[in-house]
Amino acid sequence: MKISKTKPKEYDLLKKHFPELDFNKHAITIRGIIHAKNPLTADVFVHELVHVLQQKMYEDDRFLDMFLNDKESRLNLEIIAYNAQYTFLKQMQVFGVFGAEHVNGKAIEFATTLSGPLYGNIITYKEALKLITKE
Repeated sequence: MKISKTKPKEYDLLKKHFPELDFNKHAITIRGIIHAKNPLTADVFVHELVHVLQQKMYEDDRFLDMFLNDKESRLNLEIIAYNAQYTFLKQMQVFGVFGAEHVNGKAIEFATTLSGPLYGNIITYKEALKLITKE
């Protein structure tokens, strides 16, 4: 696994499918490389690491095709990544690194993002929050 500060070569293709995508704000993981203009927080690293593992499991091209062209698959892939990110934050709460307010705020942020235009409005906010915070 590698982290790059440059846009992936597939950026224009991704932007075509997801007009809300902004490399200044979002990390993008393709072909085992996490592309991020800015440093990753630990929880975002966990989210992107899940995508690295998913891509190994499904093979890079199949993963990309599923993510771009199959809303249900995209949703399932993101639910797993956001749930891992949330679970990491919950564990950090146990150790006193983050408070409940921070963790709950992040869960709301994740659900808002997943249910919004970035991912094509593929789920309701309420359902996204339920699945992201499922233990």
